[in-house]
Amino acid sequence: MPPYRNKGILEAQYADFLAGANCTTLRCLRQVPASTLAAASTQAYTIGYQKGLYGFGDTYYGPSIDGTIIRDFPSVELEKGHFSRVPLMTDINRHEGPLIL
Repeated sequence: MPPYRNKGILEAQYADFLAGANCTTLRCLRQVPASTLAAASTQAYTIGYQKGLYGFGDTYYGPSIDGTIIRDFPSVELEKGHFSRVPLMTDINRHEGPLIL
């Protein structure tokens, strides 16, 4: 099964981000101000959308299945039983987030 975000897309994301920050290396990125990184991120999103690398409602930056850190899709890993068995507490709030004027 091919990765959701293949290596070519990841490299395109990184190249667009570097260009947006006016950098050519990770070392350079580590030295630019946060405002420059924010602008570069916005620019990379725009370029990626224009290139058709992601569509409306999709996330451009996200996990990539690399076979080492993220081994497979979460649904496949759950099916195989590869998950932490820890207690889980959930909750729900009614009307969380709506703006009431």
